[in-house]
Amino acid sequence: MNELFCLIVGGGLSGLVLANLLADKNILLIEQDEQLGGVASYMNFAASNTSFQAFANIKDDKFYEDLISYSPNYSDFSMLKVLSDNSSHAIELLQSFGVEFELGIKSSFNHQIPRELSPLKDAKQSVINPLINRLISKNVNILTKAKLLDFKDNTASILYKDKILKIKLKNIAFCTGGFANDKDFIKIHYPLAFYAKTLSKNNAKSLKIMLKNNAIPTQLSLMRFAFILPMEIFKYGILINSDFVRFVSEDKQRQELAIAILNEFKQGKKVKLLLDNHGINYINNISNFKKYYSLKDIDKRLIDTVNDYNLGITNKIDNFGKNLNNIAIKKIKESLFYLCDVDVYLNYTLGGVKSNTNAQIIDINTNKAIDNIFVIGEASAMFGEARLSGAASTACVVFAMNAARYMLK
Repeated sequence: MNELFCLIVGGGLSGLVLANLLADKNILLIEQDEQLGGVASYMNFAASNTSFQAFANIKDDKFYEDLISYSPNYSDFSMLKVLSDNSSHAIELLQSFGVEFELGIKSSFNHQIPRELSPLKDAKQSVINPLINRLISKNVNILTKAKLLDFKDNTASILYKDKILKIKLKNIAFCTGGFANDKDFIKIHYPLAFYAKTLSKNNAKSLKIMLKNNAIPTQLSLMRFAFILPMEIFKYGILINSDFVRFVSEDKQRQELAIAILNEFKQGKKVKLLLDNHGINYINNISNFKKYYSLKDIDKRLIDTVNDYNLGITNKIDNFGKNLNNIAIKKIKESLFYLCDVDVYLNYTLGGVKSNTNAQIIDINTNKAIDNIFVIGEASAMFGEARLSGAASTACVVFAMNAARYMLK
């Protein structure tokens, strides 16, 4: 293979889009897993002034406002403005590549205006597969189970089938996720997050390679947590630790609640959710819950804990500040009782490296863009402390478009 026009590291959404945009050039797409697609279990797209909104007679000039109001701290406003302004073009591009969306538009939390689009079937069938099939039809070079080991002096070292390939290249694009599965790296930047589980396979390898190439690290301690259980059910019961006592208000916001639970984990304690016959009605899947006929069957210490909680409901004062004005929140007294382990998952890492609107990384020595190194996706760190629902997927497309435009100019 002659000098590559571009090496694309990562076969998730951003890598697939960029590869499709550069498909007529001499490029190589590498992915560390066996399959392309990245995390495709959930993939909605927030976009303003789309044909879908026009069809529904919806006018939308609030996307940028929603983006910055949801993450007023640490986010890159210039990047979010470009995301907002180009979001409809991103949807049009995906459709030109064969991606299909549902006709209906979602009205989502913290969006003032309905603008979220969902894949017609699911993310794999309606988004990922059309992008992969188009690459195959254009004979784009793809290596799976391949890892980037290093990048130096415009030469990439790639581990593939137990051999190290040295490839000269003109451009390199890191279309990688965060580092949620890199426990050692996480322990340095956010020690409490070390105690969270993760479903991610992403490590900090690509990030470290970018840092070696003078990228500016940014917001590496910003991380978002999640639960396998739907957390809206927590308020209908109580969260207890290994000592069978409460330690937090169950109706706190997701991040606050996760931090409280992680602090219990740090002390070597497990956390469980207790529901009764009333509370269990608010969850569809109870397969993870163990059933008991009395509190004493669980642990006699739990009787005092529940009595204290019930007394608080009677007096309309909760020891941990839980809002008891919701009439659906009742005393825990209806046998049967249900107990389930509660785990905290590191959902995604918001930090990475500084980049500009062309998706070029910024040199820590000169504070100027490095001409041929690009970052797209989670590692670009534009969203600050939180990212608005559906915005991350759209950002993958928008900044792949901008990177490709710059490379091809």
